[in-house]
Amino acid sequence: SWWGWGTNEDEIFAVVREVPTKEAWNMTETEYGRLYQQNLSAVLQDELDGEEWRQVLNTVNAKPTK
Repeated sequence: SWWGWGTNEDEIFAVVREVPTKEAWNMTETEYGRLYQQNLSAVLQDELDGEEWRQVLNTVNAKPTK
């Protein structure tokens, strides 16, 4: 919006790229849930459009397991 509020998709993608492994992503999701009592993937899916969400999934799925 012109107020400057909303989802900063570029920042989300930058953070997702920094997570080194699928295991680290799973730990991040677990900790997010503990801190905020919400599912991180569900929140991201709600905030992003379909193509952006697929980009997050593809980035996570391309990471090594450990």
